Amino acid sequence: MKINIDRFINSTNSRASMPQVNAAAINTKFQETVSNLKDKGLESRNDTIFNSMALYLAETALGCRREGLLFSGGVGAGKTWAGKVIAGFRGLHFYSADELLQDYMDDKAAFWEKTKKEETIVIDDLGIEVTMNDYGVRFEVMSQLLVARYRLYENHGTRTIITSNLTGKDMANRYGVRVYSRLKDMCKCVNVKGDDLRNN
Repeated sequence: MKINIDRFINSTNSRASMPQVNAAAINTKFQETVSNLKDKGLESRNDTIFNSMALYLAETALGCRREGLLFSGGVGAGKTWAGKVIAGFRGLHFYSADELLQDYMDDKAAFWEKTKKEETIVIDDLGIEVTMNDYGVRFEVMSQLLVARYRLYENHGTRTIITSNLTGKDMANRYGVRVYSRLKDMCKCVNVKGDDLRNN
């Protein structure tokens, strides 16, 4: 079945530094990717998640995708599943937000080394981690990480894949409007709606 992805392509922010690939070539690669995913039994009942994931894989394969992905909202809709599929296809490290926080507490230097050196990482469940309290000073480790990843995105084209049950407003409230603005710039934001697939 041919899927019209014009609305996905047109809503992706393009950067001048990326190779120019026409929509027909992207659509062809997208259809190939969809078939490949389905052949492997990797099909989601949430079309928004599935199509956004397939387009990301297609565009990165063509070398014309600069932004990462931010799947937000929709508890149980398949966001974590999509992050794991992308990580598996691209050989990426898949981290939960609370795992990253624990790594930060265990060894700050090692934490920054691993999160800055990787061209693309997947961060699952942004917002589940607790707020740090360092000698009475409260701060968000994820805010610092997202700013660091944004700088790498600007300077080196690194990508970050993120899943979160938080809404955009929730993220702005927790991590700050400035951080959320940068997050929207470095990621293609996908607002996920739909039923909790875990209950079906």
